[in-house]
Amino acid sequence: MNPTYNIIEEPWIPVKYCGAQNRQIAMVSLKKLLEDAHLIDCIHCEIPMESYGIYRFLFAYLMDVFEPDFDSLVDLFQQGNFLDQLDIINQYNTENYSRFDLFDEKHPFYQRPRSHFDSFNKTIANMFQYIPCGNGSVFFSYSMDNTIRLSVEMCIRGLLASVCFSSVGGAGYSPNIN
Repeated sequence: MNPTYNIIEEPWIPVKYCGAQNRQIAMVSLKKLLEDAHLIDCIHCEIPMESYGIYRFLFAYLMDVFEPDFDSLVDLFQQGNFLDQLDIINQYNTENYSRFDLFDEKHPFYQRPRSHFDSFNKTIANMFQYIPCGNGSVFFSYSMDNTIRLSVEMCIRGLLASVCFSSVGGAGYSPNIN
């Protein structure tokens, strides 16, 4: 059986709720984030690139859900919450549920299917600009890039950040994350 991790249901977004004691961070799913948007102060990742990647993804996600024109977009943001639109959001999520699964066979979230990579593998460190990898790991870290272990939640946030901040691969490597 293949693993599954759907970002609609699984908590992966670190947020600070308004008025939370000691500014405590909670992990929420995409669904919970939209339900509680009016209660959340901010998305708070330890790496600012990850926070930006999440915000950018959310903007694109909401534009796809609502397909707004300018006037309805202004109305949506002035409303300050998504409580009246939860039915529309839930319908969209139901219709596209498999597209938000990180490990889906046909359409893994923000990735190409595994069949495209049968002969070429990179370590997870290549996805994160702030983790030394390749020959950089010798000079900037005391670990090898093939020994790095990250949580699924960190990988999703890194995946979203890498789309915004991916740089040219160099040394003959492909300039994209795939």
